[in-house]
Amino acid sequence: EIDDMWEDWYGEAEFSSQKFPDPRGMIDTLRELGFR
Repeated sequence: EIDDMWEDWYGEAEFSSQKFPDPRGMIDTLRELGFR
């Protein structure tokens, strides 16, 4: 698989807090923009 750089460690399945300090807010914004 390709590492997409959103995790601190590959396979962790949690957002990197340094790269995404507010993942819920980001997801909410993406949904408002029509992303699924």
